[in-house]
Amino acid sequence: MKKTVLYLVALVVLVVVLGMAVSFVQSPKIPVHAQSVSCPYSGASVCLDGWAWSGTTGWISFNSSDANTGSAYDVAVDDSGNLSGYAWSGNVGWISFNPSDLNVQPTCFNNIPAHIDMSSSSQTYGQVTGWARVVSEEGRVDSSGTNSSDGWDGCMELSGINHSSPDATGNGGVTYTVNSDNTNSAISGYAWGGNVMGWVQFMASCAGSTGCVTTINNSTELDMQGSANVGPLKDIPVTAIVGTPQKINMMAQSDGTASANISWSWGTAFASTTLSFNGDWPTGFNPTNNGSYTAQFTNVTATVTKSFAFTYNVASGRSSIPHTKELDVVVTPYSVTQNPVLCTLPAHAISCNGDVGQPGSPTGATTCSTNSIVTCQFKCDLTKGYKLNSSKTACIRSSIIEI
Repeated sequence: MKKTVLYLVALVVLVVVLGMAVSFVQSPKIPVHAQSVSCPYSGASVCLDGWAWSGTTGWISFNSSDANTGSAYDVAVDDSGNLSGYAWSGNVGWISFNPSDLNVQPTCFNNIPAHIDMSSSSQTYGQVTGWARVVSEEGRVDSSGTNSSDGWDGCMELSGINHSSPDATGNGGVTYTVNSDNTNSAISGYAWGGNVMGWVQFMASCAGSTGCVTTINNSTELDMQGSANVGPLKDIPVTAIVGTPQKINMMAQSDGTASANISWSWGTAFASTTLSFNGDWPTGFNPTNNGSYTAQFTNVTATVTKSFAFTYNVASGRSSIPHTKELDVVVTPYSVTQNPVLCTLPAHAISCNGDVGQPGSPTGATTCSTNSIVTCQFKCDLTKGYKLNSSKTACIRSSIIEI
């Protein structure tokens, strides 16, 4: 009889626990927001409510009114924007927003407490900074006493270099959109929970039983190159680099015409970012991720410069960083006297660019330039024992002592 009663009690307890678990997983998930009521643990005037989502550890509840966990908890916001209290994850347990939990070894970087900039006159109005901490990871250190013993310190960064705040797009760090009365203010953005929790999404439009973290692929850098179609530097590629315009220098032909070819190749875009452009592209230009364009010049009687630039985003964490690459085509008018000296090499020299016989004065170098094309550049044949003289005009035996 006693065994039967014990079995029945155990069964009832199991049903209750399973019911709580099912309720935690299947209950409607409202986005994280601030509210001025229902602060069941702290009794504060404003606290957070709703759910965030980790793609690896699942839902995180910020208020016990959201889930039947049996314990009262909430994350409170005081009048200065300081956060305190606890959130709950069914997989990693309590997540503390209390400053004291950041100081327990292994400590979180800089031990910056969680805070919201709530000053409407501030340039960083709505910015969320600092850390939260998974309590179960506190004190788990190796023999050093400071490093995590299991490879994870449980620290969750609310914003940082790779996910800045404030960011109203929802793709950056955690951002707090504050209403004038601090009621039902929206939370959006991403926190970084390390190698265990990964990206934790606070999304104002996120609600669903399976979570709504979406994959944002890093875009590859745009590969952009150009070359002159005429002149001594014909077909020698010039590669664009981020932030610094590169020049394609050329001289027009005797009829005043010139042309340069520009090509580009771009990988996966960041989120829905498109490839934008500016400069002297033709009217109606609509670039795809891969393509080419020939810049035409006619009646060149004075130096003409045309610029061709692309701007695109590269993912950094959950934020996007704009990159710009630009090629400037510089065309000078035709002149038979513009370069009266033709490129000739001294004895025992090797041409760097293969432009012997083209206009240009010879320029010696220890090694050939790789960052830019130098007209009529040469180096000495070291394999035969020759080196560059001090005036960089001839190759001499390395055993000769220069005076």
